[in-house]
Amino acid sequence: MQEADEIDKMEKQEEAFVEPEPEFIDDESIYSERVRDQLVDDDELSAEEAGFMKGYEEAAT
Repeated sequence: MQEADEIDKMEKQEEAFVEPEPEFIDDESIYSERVRDQLVDDDELSAEEAGFMKGYEEAAT
Protein backbone atom coordinates (compact mmCIF):
# COMPACT_ATOMS: atom_id res chain seq x y z
CA MET A 1 0.00 0.00 0.00
CA GLN A 2 2.83 2.37 0.84
CA GLU A 3 4.36 1.76 -2.58
CA ALA A 4 1.11 2.77 -4.30
CA ASP A 5 1.01 5.97 -2.24
CA GLU A 6 4.59 6.76 -3.26
CA ILE A 7 3.73 6.23 -6.93
CA ASP A 8 0.71 8.51 -6.63
CA LYS A 9 2.84 11.15 -4.95
CA MET A 10 5.48 10.94 -7.70
CA GLU A 11 2.84 11.19 -10.45
CA LYS A 12 1.37 14.32 -8.86
CA GLN A 13 4.83 15.88 -8.65
CA GLU A 14 5.43 15.12 -12.33
CA GLU A 15 2.11 16.74 -13.26
CA ALA A 16 3.14 19.89 -11.40
CA PHE A 17 6.24 20.22 -13.61
CA VAL A 18 4.57 19.69 -16.97
CA GLU A 19 5.14 22.72 -19.18
CA PRO A 20 2.00 24.25 -20.68
CA GLU A 21 1.49 23.89 -24.40
CA PRO A 22 2.68 26.96 -26.32
CA GLU A 23 0.02 29.34 -27.54
CA PHE A 24 -0.97 28.54 -31.12
CA ILE A 25 -0.11 31.31 -33.55
CA ASP A 26 -2.06 31.15 -36.77
CA ASP A 27 -0.45 32.06 -40.10
CA GLU A 28 -2.06 35.49 -40.39
CA SER A 29 -1.14 36.71 -36.93
CA ILE A 30 2.60 36.43 -37.66
CA TYR A 31 2.24 39.65 -39.61
CA SER A 32 1.39 41.67 -36.51
CA GLU A 33 4.35 43.50 -34.98
CA ARG A 34 3.55 42.23 -31.48
CA VAL A 35 3.67 38.59 -32.57
CA ARG A 36 6.85 39.13 -34.59
CA ASP A 37 8.51 40.68 -31.54
CA GLN A 38 7.47 37.70 -29.41
CA LEU A 39 8.81 35.25 -31.99
CA VAL A 40 12.15 37.10 -32.03
CA ASP A 41 12.26 37.01 -28.22
CA ASP A 42 11.58 33.25 -28.31
CA ASP A 43 14.31 32.73 -30.98
CA GLU A 44 11.75 31.37 -33.41
CA LEU A 45 12.27 34.26 -35.84
CA SER A 46 15.55 36.02 -36.47
CA ALA A 47 15.83 39.79 -36.16
CA GLU A 48 16.69 39.89 -39.87
CA GLU A 49 13.51 38.01 -40.78
CA ALA A 50 11.42 40.33 -38.61
CA GLY A 51 13.10 43.35 -40.21
CA PHE A 52 12.38 42.01 -43.67
CA MET A 53 8.73 41.48 -42.79
CA LYS A 54 8.48 44.99 -41.32
CA GLY A 55 10.06 46.51 -44.45
CA TYR A 56 7.72 44.56 -46.69
CA GLU A 57 4.75 45.69 -44.60
CA GLU A 58 5.82 49.35 -44.81
CA ALA A 59 6.39 49.11 -48.58
CA ALA A 60 2.95 47.56 -49.11
CA THR A 61 1.12 50.39 -47.34
